[in-house]
Amino acid sequence: MIDATFRPLLPEPAADIEMLHTDVMRFMAILGLCLAAIFALVQSIPAEQAAEARAGHLQQALDQARLQLRRSGEELAAALERRQELERELAARRRRNQELQRSLGAAERKLEALARERSRIAATLEQARNEQRQERERLQRALADARQNASPPAPEQERPGRPQPLEMPEAGSDPAVTGREPVAPPSPSAEPRAEPVRTPPAGSDAQDRRGFVLRFASSSALEALVTAGRVRFLVLADGRAWSYRMQAGLPRLVADRTPLRYHEMAPQTVPDRFRRALAENGVRGEPVWAVVLPSALEQQLQRLTRGHAGGVLEIQASGRVRWQGKG
Repeated sequence: MIDATFRPLLPEPAADIEMLHTDVMRFMAILGLCLAAIFALVQSIPAEQAAEARAGHLQQALDQARLQLRRSGEELAAALERRQELERELAARRRRNQELQRSLGAAERKLEALARERSRIAATLEQARNEQRQERERLQRALADARQNASPPAPEQERPGRPQPLEMPEAGSDPAVTGREPVAPPSPSAEPRAEPVRTPPAGSDAQDRRGFVLRFASSSALEALVTAGRVRFLVLADGRAWSYRMQAGLPRLVADRTPLRYHEMAPQTVPDRFRRALAENGVRGEPVWAVVLPSALEQQLQRLTRGHAGGVLEIQASGRVRWQGKG
């Protein structure tokens, strides 16, 4: 029997809609989770590749930075070395500048000394000129007085072609010389004529030297002066003249002109080496040994003989004349 009050248990429409909505939401959540997982999986693949690419780029950049750093270090080391070289060069230049300053100071002091020496020499030369001028004036006055008081000399026959001697006697075995003034020889067609002997006037230089002996200190002194060219040593024969030149330590004869004034050396005092050179040269005739002194030596002779009646005048190897008093 069917109860009229029976009602079947069917869901209500609101409950069904709510359940459907719940199922849809659950499905959507599951679908969202799946999609999220798939998306994450898909996104992870290019991210890893990009990370690897970025890591490669970073490694390359790091390598380049290391290379650049190494190059910078090398450039810095080179710059430091260059700076050290420049500092050393600067120090060397400073030392050279100091040396140049010292040299410049020494040169300036030397120039000052040379200037003082030049002034002293100029003063000495001026004094010597004054003394020479006074001596010349004195000799001129003495010569004028002597010409007024002297009587005419007696004429004497003179040998042609031989020089007229000054009064300076020979001395011992040392190389000694006497003053000579050459006289021109007459022509071959003319007969020798008598001429008056030139007698030095009173108070003249030749008379002041009367009684003096002029000689060389030694044969080596004569050779040294001839080698240095400070003294001319000649041989006069057959109207010609030869002068001695020292070659390889040996005397050699060379053709020369006849001097206008000379001192004749005593033949016995001529060193053997010069005699052998004359024999080897084949000079004939009676030789006259002549010595020509420079003007400086002649002036020394004048100063030394002034105020003395006689004595020995010795020419040293240095070119100076020493007065030894009475010989």
